[in-house]
Amino acid sequence: MSSSLYSTKCDSTIAALDLWSIACSDLPGYIEKSAHWSRLREKGLDDCIGFCLTEDYTDMIPFIKDEVLVNNIL
Repeated sequence: MSSSLYSTKCDSTIAALDLWSIACSDLPGYIEKSAHWSRLREKGLDDCIGFCLTEDYTDMIPFIKDEVLVNNIL
């Protein structure tokens, strides 16, 4: 994986990209296979999955700069 800003040959990055290529067309269906989803469902907490899978929900990503929380507009 590489871009003008970043490059890696890390095995975990390659594995994550491969998983994404498999799951991206049906994220909820893919997540339902996971053990973590099963644990959330058993506790009645799986109603947050849809929101957690929402893409492009915000145009701000907060970060800490000089020990102060800053909102960064993308």
